[in-house]
Amino acid sequence: MSAARALLLAAAAIFAMVVGCNAILGNRSGSLVDDGMDATTSDAASDGFFLSDAPVDQALPDASGAFDAAVGCPPGQKNCAGACISIINPNFGCGGPSCDICPNQHATKVDCIGLDGGIACKATCADGYRDCAGAFNGCETDISKSDNCGGCGIKCSANYVCSKGAGGIYGCVSTCPAGQLQCVAGGDCIDTTTDTAHCGGCTTPCSPPANADPTCAGSTCGFRCKALFHDCGGVCVPDSTVTACGVACKDCTPSASLNVTPSCDLGACTYTCLGGTADCDNDLPQGTSGDGCEVALATSTKHCGTCPNDCTLQGPSGSTASCVGGACNFACNGGSHNCAAACVPDNSTAQCGAGCVDCAANAPAQSSLSCNSGSCAYACALGFADCNGDIGLLGAGNGCETNTTNDNANCGGCNAPCTGSTYCCKSACIDVAQSCL
Repeated sequence: MSAARALLLAAAAIFAMVVGCNAILGNRSGSLVDDGMDATTSDAASDGFFLSDAPVDQALPDASGAFDAAVGCPPGQKNCAGACISIINPNFGCGGPSCDICPNQHATKVDCIGLDGGIACKATCADGYRDCAGAFNGCETDISKSDNCGGCGIKCSANYVCSKGAGGIYGCVSTCPAGQLQCVAGGDCIDTTTDTAHCGGCTTPCSPPANADPTCAGSTCGFRCKALFHDCGGVCVPDSTVTACGVACKDCTPSASLNVTPSCDLGACTYTCLGGTADCDNDLPQGTSGDGCEVALATSTKHCGTCPNDCTLQGPSGSTASCVGGACNFACNGGSHNCAAACVPDNSTAQCGAGCVDCAANAPAQSSLSCNSGSCAYACALGFADCNGDIGLLGAGNGCETNTTNDNANCGGCNAPCTGSTYCCKSACIDVAQSCL
């Protein structure tokens, strides 16, 4: 397991435990600055805590197929300008809703820790500095000065100045010890071999490049990149720089075809799918060597709305699937239509037309039925006819009411009467003298 992953799991465990306790006790989020000082001693380095509220996890698209075009980040990450960033990354404000860098003024390093129901920024102050303001602005107080000599609020009395003694302990003295100077009358004691404002002499301050803190060793100026920055070719760049990621200063920039937002998260190139896209073949961890977020969730029939939602495995037999707005749609193939989520033939007499009418339920006696152009059609059986024209009333009339085989008024067909001394026999008029055999 990588160190970053171990830290993330530990922070998540602390966060879960503290959130649970706070919920029980009714606590609310606050802030803590660990001064770590008393009136008589000082540390070579001190810690400043800057609390950020823990973010609410952003929901991933619903596995049922509901589609949300917004970028969703899994638990333990938050959305920063379209990229999913670990909540233990101080370059993005740890667990807070802001993605701004944690305060790093005069800090040698900044970490994220679980604290008071959130994931907080934790700054380790450089030698000679403290966070006395408690205003989340880094290690802003110089404890080599008489106003805060060796610790926050420790003020030297009259005729005393501040000096760094054995073991790196600052204290108030009446006379500067050997090897230290007062560069101004009544000023604090200066060691010009290590003091960055007076390196090698009272008038030689060190001037570091951008995003760097000055150093002075052996009366010679140097610089080190600020906490949360690193050196790339003599330039201090943020640890989150996409084009200069990690100690190797790797360029994480992807090609546009990958449909991803690049980021540098905890010193490694990471990629987040653009809203509405997904990495359904799981090659995103390979970075730019894979095909990225290859699926458009709004229109992909194989991955509609979510990767596992395959429309082609759903829908009725005889239909063609499509994906519209991240939801599966189905259209019956030519020659069929939809009835109760099933595709039935257009000539089905049991489910005729868009209304899915059962033609048999309205069929008149002595008739045959069919479904033509989406409507029920009826034809009288041989020897019968609809002479009053009500067969099209779908059961409201009397249908094939006339027996044309023996009806003298409609012999062989409607309005074909037998006249004179004839009568209707087997659909034909014959003389009454003849027998109907």
